[in-house]
Amino acid sequence: MLRPKMDGWKALALSLLTAGLIALVSGCSSDSVPTTAPLSSTKPSGEFQYPELTPEMLAAGPAPGYRFVTTNLEPSRTLDAVNCDSMSVSRNCAAGRVNSVVIPLVTLYIPAGANPWNTVMRIVAPSGCVAVADFYPHPYQFNSPVQIQWNLKALGLPAGFDYTTLVPFYVTDQGQCVPMPYQFSSDMKWLIVFTNHFSRYIIGAPEE
Repeated sequence: MLRPKMDGWKALALSLLTAGLIALVSGCSSDSVPTTAPLSSTKPSGEFQYPELTPEMLAAGPAPGYRFVTTNLEPSRTLDAVNCDSMSVSRNCAAGRVNSVVIPLVTLYIPAGANPWNTVMRIVAPSGCVAVADFYPHPYQFNSPVQIQWNLKALGLPAGFDYTTLVPFYVTDQGQCVPMPYQFSSDMKWLIVFTNHFSRYIIGAPEE
C-alpha cells in the first residue's frame, strides 16, 4: 500500500535533482561566455603585407620635419647590423587575457579584456636599422587600447638627446603618417604608444 506513495516521492526527488542539474549547467554555460565580444563578425586573415621600406621612403622621413630614427640594436644570430636584417616574432595570444609579444626594439602589451580573438600575433621590424615595426594580422581591432612600448635604449640616439622631441606615428592604409597618443615611462626607458588597432608604427625624430 505504501509502494505507490514511495514511488511518488522518488519521482519528486528525481524531478528536483533534474531541475538542479539544469540550473547548474545553465549557470556554467553563462560563465563561459566571453566577457569581450569581437568588434567584427569576421576574423582577420592576416594575409596583408606592409609595403617595403625603400631608400626613397627612408630618405623622405615619416613626416615633414622628421627623420627615421636609426636603431642601436646589438647584432645576433638573427640580426646583421651591417645589412639591416629584419626581425620577426609570433605568439599565440588568447582572447580576454594579458598577453605580450617582444622583440629587442619594441614590446606589444595587451591588457586583459582588450583582445577579442584567440589569434597568432606577429611583430616584424622590416629593417633592423630603423625604428619601424609592423603588426599583424592587419586589419585587427581591439576592444580597448593596447600598448606598443618602444625600448629607448635600443634607439641609436646620442648622449644628451632630448627624448621628448620624439614623435610616434602610425601609417594609414593610404600611406599617411599620423601622430599617436603616447607617454614615457617614469624611468625614461620606454616610449609607450596607445592604440586600438594594428598598423605600421614608426618613431620619428626632428631633422638635424
